[in-house]
Amino acid sequence: MELFYFPYQLQSKTPFNQWSKSKTRKGILLKGILSDKSTGFADLCPWEETDPSTEQQLKLYRQNKATQQFQISLKMISIDAQARQKKQNLLTKSHLIKNHLLIKGHQDKHLIKNNPHFEKFKIKMGINIEKENQILHDQVLKKEGEIQIRLDFNNFFQKEDNFFAWCKENQKILPLIEFIEDPYPFSETWEKAMKDFKIELAFDQQKQNTPPKWINIIILKPAIKEININKLSPKHQYVITHYLDHPIGQAHSLATAIRVKNQLKNQLLDCGLTPWETPPIESTLPLKGNQIFAKKDIGIGSTKYLQKLNWIKI
Repeated sequence: MELFYFPYQLQSKTPFNQWSKSKTRKGILLKGILSDKSTGFADLCPWEETDPSTEQQLKLYRQNKATQQFQISLKMISIDAQARQKKQNLLTKSHLIKNHLLIKGHQDKHLIKNNPHFEKFKIKMGINIEKENQILHDQVLKKEGEIQIRLDFNNFFQKEDNFFAWCKENQKILPLIEFIEDPYPFSETWEKAMKDFKIELAFDQQKQNTPPKWINIIILKPAIKEININKLSPKHQYVITHYLDHPIGQAHSLATAIRVKNQLKNQLLDCGLTPWETPPIESTLPLKGNQIFAKKDIGIGSTKYLQKLNWIKI
């Protein structure tokens, strides 16, 4: 495969989580020309706190030591190239995927009130826990019966005792929570939390390989772990999210969600694939309500945008 890249930088209005003060996401788009002369595109957008940088990953690729994340991007290039060669649109059924709205709880005070077309909201917790708790009580309780919330703590509590104390202090909120992500690092005590407080804790399969039997909901991120649809269990429910990456990466995650939806139907819950970048760029996926209605195109789309970029040969 002949490979090219295009560096980019995207901005967010606020920090992404409590572990990062950055409001910037840096990555590279990848363009691959395959042996049959077909061309495909993908994204590579590492988190600076946890992933090797794009510079490191490019260096490793040149040394034939590509990271797992880079290898996944190469596979996505092949998927896109094949579809483009056949003039197929991988996002034709994008409207079948419902999504939650992502909220950074400490600042987005009115997003729940101002977005009645969303039924589910994912709230990033842990940047300012006092303000976030206040928003849960002031906004979420008023919408009881109308919405469900998903909380992502990014391991804010560190230990189970702290999370258990939070649950006890927020008993009124718990029935409105569909599931909670990463309250503290995964351990067997998650099962006790689920039983004691009658809550669901979602299992991030990118961080752990095999979910225990008592887990019901699994989070999938196609950008960093390949998803074999035939190996997804009929006993679980799934949520597919993007990696807060470039719209090209988001489009690939959406295409994966469509394939999973076609096979698993209602086992795929509302996903997390809504655009986040500020301001929107030319390739930002068009959102109507809680659904994405992709434009007519081929492959994962954005053909005109991708053709205009100044690609650098690797």
